[in-house]
Amino acid sequence: MEPVDAYINDPLLDEEVNEALAKRDPKIIWKMLTTLARMDTEDYQINRAAIKKADLLSVTMLDKEVQRRRSELNKADVTPEGQAKIPPNVIGNRIIEEGNLIYVNRNVYRYDGIKWVMADKEYIRQLALSADGEANTTKDRRSEIVDYVTNKIYRDKMNWRQIEMYEVPVKNGVVDIRTMEVFQHRKQDYIQTCVPWDFDLGAQCPTLMRCFDDYFGKDDDGEMKAAAIQEFIGYCLMPHARYKKALLCVGESNCGKSIIPFIVRLILGQENIAAVGVQDMDDARKRAPLLGKLVNMLTE
Repeated sequence: MEPVDAYINDPLLDEEVNEALAKRDPKIIWKMLTTLARMDTEDYQINRAAIKKADLLSVTMLDKEVQRRRSELNKADVTPEGQAKIPPNVIGNRIIEEGNLIYVNRNVYRYDGIKWVMADKEYIRQLALSADGEANTTKDRRSEIVDYVTNKIYRDKMNWRQIEMYEVPVKNGVVDIRTMEVFQHRKQDYIQTCVPWDFDLGAQCPTLMRCFDDYFGKDDDGEMKAAAIQEFIGYCLMPHARYKKALLCVGESNCGKSIIPFIVRLILGQENIAAVGVQDMDDARKRAPLLGKLVNMLTE
């Protein structure tokens, strides 16, 4: 018997086959006969080889059952009018051709026209239902379309935020802070976060300036303090953290220190903010919520 670890989580294998190998459970294989029967010859042989090498079950018996199921499917893949239904793989390719889906580390992401947001397989299932049509669709056909799509678009890893360090994604485009030009969003930039406001070069913030004047107006270095806070807020907008900076707001109660994080939260949007404690930073699971966020904000 071959070492089973070599075949677990192989992206070339069907997800359920991977699960069967990991759990050493042949029942999972028998429950997915329809999926195996709908695979093309090459994909079926790849999955069959892994099952055989892991000595999970008799592949001779599996071949017979898959062939029997294929015969049943050939009869089922005809409409009541006698016309052939569109093969699930063809529908899957149509969904893939839209280019709005990726599957990374078992997570589905869809492009919403601005950024890539996390979805799930149910979203692909809805696309399959819509593309196949209510008159033709079945649970097995939808499941096969979902499996085909996720297997075809699978990526082991993803390089997110493929934009320059001087570019800031906002609602109406990507701002080059060197020139203040705004460029259209592009799905190939693989942006996960976006400031939820349009960029307006002429916008003013008189209330914030009065706030800074109240805070620092009597200080000799008041202008420098106000500028430093604005610079830090600007840093929070950037799609990177290469400068490794943090801001601590320390002061007596009711001195106004909570206004600064309030402003940051307002500008960035709650969806772009995490709250992972410093004590949890060494735990990979607990710091997972930081993925795709712009700021980690903690209160006392």
